[in-house]
Amino acid sequence: MPSTLNSDVVIVGTGVVGCLIAEQALDAGLSVLMLEAGPRVSRDTIVENYRNLPPTLRNHWNAPYPPKPWAPHLETRTPTEAASYLDLTGPNAKAYEQGYVRYAGGATWHWAGICWRMTPDDLRLKSLYGVGRDWAFSYDVLEPYYARAEHAMGVCGPGDPALQWPPRTARSRPYPMGPIPFGPGEQRLTDVAATLGMQNLPAPQARNSGVSFDGRPPLLRKQ
Repeated sequence: MPSTLNSDVVIVGTGVVGCLIAEQALDAGLSVLMLEAGPRVSRDTIVENYRNLPPTLRNHWNAPYPPKPWAPHLETRTPTEAASYLDLTGPNAKAYEQGYVRYAGGATWHWAGICWRMTPDDLRLKSLYGVGRDWAFSYDVLEPYYARAEHAMGVCGPGDPALQWPPRTARSRPYPMGPIPFGPGEQRLTDVAATLGMQNLPAPQARNSGVSFDGRPPLLRKQ
């Protein structure tokens, strides 16, 4: 049955970006309506979906997230199902195959929390390399929004500019928390890479490192 809803702000999509915008609007005293094509499911349902999958279908992140008739997304269980949604042709078509789900929560369902920023050069592909189009604004315009999102999500990252990405760019705010220490395997990789003249940078991650943040406990990691 049709219904009428009123709000100051309407947000389409309930992924991490939509939720951050909704939070800012609510903090400003505005009413918010969020629209999502996909269903709302509990995490235990997704876990059970994964457990019940045949082993041959457990090699892709979106296998536990079956699409709905009213909210289709790329489904990698069979090539026929994927091809029926998005026509991918040509020798490099596989490279453009997208991966996402339409569920309440969006990409946060399968997101690993890695929070790399684009670089200033990424926004100037046409000027620098003659391909695509340049963005309508520079990295300096985008940077404060990166910082705002990092503090809203609680991103941990290195304070040393030499270990940050993108390199040689000024930050308007430091990361809310320091980086997660390398485990033994990644430290070994870092040491070996250094002998080859390469540098392994700590990945900014939307998870607590060694402190509590925004009501969340610190990450406990076995060394």
